[in-house]
Amino acid sequence: MAEMCLSKQHPMLVDEVDQQRKGDEYERRAANEVRGWAIFCGDFENAINLLEKACSLYKPLKAFDKLAGVHMKIARCYLKMGKVEEAASTYVAAAQYFKKYPSEGAVTCLSRAAMLFEEIGQLSTSARYFQELGDIFEAEGKLSESKEHYRNAADLYLANDSQVLSNQCRTKVAKHAAELERYTEAIPLFEALARDAVTAAASKKTVREMFLYAGLCHLCSVGGNGGVVKEALKRFQEVDPNFSSSRESKIIFYFATAFEKKSRNLYTEVLNTHEVLFRNDPLARLLANRGQKKLKALPARLKTTRQDSEVQQANLDQLGEPMTDTNEEMTQ
Repeated sequence: MAEMCLSKQHPMLVDEVDQQRKGDEYERRAANEVRGWAIFCGDFENAINLLEKACSLYKPLKAFDKLAGVHMKIARCYLKMGKVEEAASTYVAAAQYFKKYPSEGAVTCLSRAAMLFEEIGQLSTSARYFQELGDIFEAEGKLSESKEHYRNAADLYLANDSQVLSNQCRTKVAKHAAELERYTEAIPLFEALARDAVTAAASKKTVREMFLYAGLCHLCSVGGNGGVVKEALKRFQEVDPNFSSSRESKIIFYFATAFEKKSRNLYTEVLNTHEVLFRNDPLARLLANRGQKKLKALPARLKTTRQDSEVQQANLDQLGEPMTDTNEEMTQ
């Protein structure tokens, strides 16, 4: 009686319930097909047909959880049949449905798909899904997990001779390593990316950015040893002689000098002079601020001589001379 009343008042709702019941029945029959033929490895093809019928009923209902689960079942059937590519593609479809509601299923399915595509030698496709996983974890603020997926993507792109795509992912790896204070991991990556950019005659801005990040990572990792940072700066200038006259080179040099002289004023002046750069580059700002904290933690110099003051003032006067942020932007 209640069902009859519901039918009169909400005919569409009853129809939806009926559709879902039919879909559930197709799923049940598919499970029986596989179990019933277990001795003979199961009738997986018929099971897939039944599961696809269930999907056709769930789609109009936007039952994304059901659709995701059914696609995972279809993928497993394909794997049992030895159809790896079809299984991988179906896991990707499942991931898209999982993304439509709060669930970790998308990560599980994309990971499975990425590994399966790698297994059958479709490296570029595998790399694309590892990169997508990196994007997902990055958006969630899980930088360590994101970094590893970007690393997998970079390696696979490189193996597939996609240098540009590989470098995009390597840049993500280096940046996340720097954010996580894993400087010994970040520094060689930034330096290698800068060298690649010089070799490929890429954007001068890319070269300067990578060397700046590497220099700032050196600054944060050596505990206030400005001499070590200046040695790194010499290497950068050997790789790209044009880097010597850049604002990024001067920033690294004067930050290192500030550490050598334990001059908080000089360090602050560098930050203020290039405020535009640091405001527009979150990673550079983060690393520069970390360096400033390290400098503040160093024991202060016992005495400042007149000569020291004159040298420091000369340094401050030179900061903006060859190239300011405004002039640099105009020449890019």
